[in-house]
Amino acid sequence: MTKAMKAAKKILCIQLRQLGDVLMTTAAVRTLSENYPHANIDFLTEAPGDQIYEHNPHISRVIKIKRKNSIAEWLKLAVELRRSKYDLVIDFIGMPKTAILGWLS
Repeated sequence: MTKAMKAAKKILCIQLRQLGDVLMTTAAVRTLSENYPHANIDFLTEAPGDQIYEHNPHISRVIKIKRKNSIAEWLKLAVELRRSKYDLVIDFIGMPKTAILGWLS
């Protein structure tokens, strides 16, 4: 683990699709929370995946997006993520659009 990773205070996790796929990330999120106890962990997902983390004690904020977004909505989200200044981004899905969002954040 690099020094920068150890110092992470703001973490973004991304898993947009499929309720089961979002559910499979819960162990990883719990481990992140245990290894970064002072970090704020945000989770970016679509409905209905947001319900899994809505009251999860390991997540600081759930960022819910629609499955079909306009270009303007994607740009607004990218600006919001950029302003959040995440130290670490974990992209569980690895799609081109999530990779771009992670890179922009």
